[in-house]
Amino acid sequence: MSNSRISLSIQVHLRPHIEKDSAQTTPGQRRITADLERIKRAKDREPDREELAPPQQMHSNSVSPRQSVSGPSQSGSMEDVLSDLNKIKSILRQHERRIRLLEDEIADKNMADTYSF
Repeated sequence: MSNSRISLSIQVHLRPHIEKDSAQTTPGQRRITADLERIKRAKDREPDREELAPPQQMHSNSVSPRQSVSGPSQSGSMEDVLSDLNKIKSILRQHERRIRLLEDEIADKNMADTYSF
């Protein structure tokens, strides 16, 4: 093995107290649970690596494991399909972000109503 450094990350799953036993939660526990959910949503809202990466382009006459060498008649249509697919993915990500923002607004409003902030 080489002497390269290995970075390990540990994922911690925090659960509300009510999941552990069916006792009632205190207002402080509910606030902490709401804060943890908000942090999780904020983390989910961060762009993924594939969102930050530029879209991969198909090169004409390239060989892929699923198909043989593509000819000039197919390369244009495949590039069009790939372009359309990338546009659809981009639009889907935009809608996902909007949904997350709306969920955050609803959660904040519910928390404000619950705790009279």
